Amino acid sequence: MGMYGFGLVETNFYDKAEKYAKKGLAINPCDIWSSHANAHVLEMTGKQQEGINFLTSTADDWEKCDMLVPHIYWHLALYYIEKGDYEQALSIYDTEMLPRFKKSTGVGRVSNGASLLQRLEFNNVNVGDRWNDLYEEAKLHIDEHTTAYGDMHVVMACVGAKQRDTAKQMVQSVKEFVQNGFGHSAKVISEVGQPMIEAFEAYGREDYATAVNHLYPVRYRVTSVGGSNAQRDVVNLLLIVSAMLSPLKEHNKLARQLLLERQALRENSPMTERLMAKTLALHTD
Repeated sequence: MGMYGFGLVETNFYDKAEKYAKKGLAINPCDIWSSHANAHVLEMTGKQQEGINFLTSTADDWEKCDMLVPHIYWHLALYYIEKGDYEQALSIYDTEMLPRFKKSTGVGRVSNGASLLQRLEFNNVNVGDRWNDLYEEAKLHIDEHTTAYGDMHVVMACVGAKQRDTAKQMVQSVKEFVQNGFGHSAKVISEVGQPMIEAFEAYGREDYATAVNHLYPVRYRVTSVGGSNAQRDVVNLLLIVSAMLSPLKEHNKLARQLLLERQALRENSPMTERLMAKTLALHTD
């Protein structure tokens, strides 16, 4: 039920997804995949407080499944970020996510943490030295290139930790992989992953116009890198924030257009409203 519900939410059948997620939980309250599907529904439909109530009231059930627990806490933190309660999101990262990351290895350890911290920084939150733990793991994978999705979070951690040389090294590594690689993953990295990674690297150098120029042409193809709509939303935010901060007026106008699109697709998104207010304050013309 939970896995089917997740497939439904990823294809925008939110009502059906919620129905199957709840069916799964009625059969087995500890079915973390059903909890996961329901968390996605509540994220995508802008029901942040309902999501918080759901995950906190059922934590004793879904915490029994170690594999997905850090990711479920990531979902809980996203609700708080959307609401603007950044301190609570950081608290979840520090007390629930980071201790579990330290017990694991691999790119999977990096992805949840990096995308959470990146979202906080897009909201002008100072996350302190929290990037450093993620970077220590991420730097071990700069030449791995198993998936574009994994690469995206590795470069994100490099940029977040202000390790610009390593981020630049990863861009070069991706270019070499694209020249010599083969198969589906290499094709996706070549066509979508490379410009996406270059966009994150440019963002880290505060070259926002270049970040937009890399990312905008492939924005409708980002689904091919893997992950969920909620997870890939960090790429949408990268494009919006880069366009907002770009010195080019056409990019500033693009930021407003992207935010209007985001409002249409994500109802009840306080973060979208905050970003729109910031964009209008920065660019009055």
